[in-house]
Amino acid sequence: MDTVLSFEKQRVIGLDIPRPLIISGPCSAESETQVMATAKELKKLGTVHALRAGVWKPRTRPNAFEGIGSVALAWIKTAGK
Repeated sequence: MDTVLSFEKQRVIGLDIPRPLIISGPCSAESETQVMATAKELKKLGTVHALRAGVWKPRTRPNAFEGIGSVALAWIKTAGK
């Protein structure tokens, strides 16, 4: 049995984005170098529509890595240019 999937374009935030919308990136933004390298490689693929990277990582264990925080937001913004 063959399955055929059909995706229509979806208007999101004023942009025509094909479905499915593909968002990709590292679980955690650990350095500006990592974020920029990831963004460049994802752009080469040509199939990713948005970059994501975790900057705040809620944890239940005290003193566990909780992410870089707001400083990483600038890295992601730069990577998007």
